[in-house]
Amino acid sequence: MEDLFTIHLSVQGSNKRRAEEMVVPYWRDYLIDVEDQEGPSKLEQILAFVTGATVIPPIGFQPTPYIDFLHEEEYGDSAVSNLPLANT
Repeated sequence: MEDLFTIHLSVQGSNKRRAEEMVVPYWRDYLIDVEDQEGPSKLEQILAFVTGATVIPPIGFQPTPYIDFLHEEEYGDSAVSNLPLANT
């Protein structure tokens, strides 16, 4: 699942990049925790939230799903950056 997403990071050496690099391990840990859970697959729910599909198509996604970071100063609302967003 982790390899499905391309992570778009800010410019190397910027404060934004430093903050983003601190968040990426949490994303990876979250995916590992979700994979270990029993019962209905949360990975399917994550995939559905991000792409609108519950399974990966045999030919993959076009365009490839990606992760972009929202920064508070870009939106002027600190609550925005704390919530996941999807554009399907």
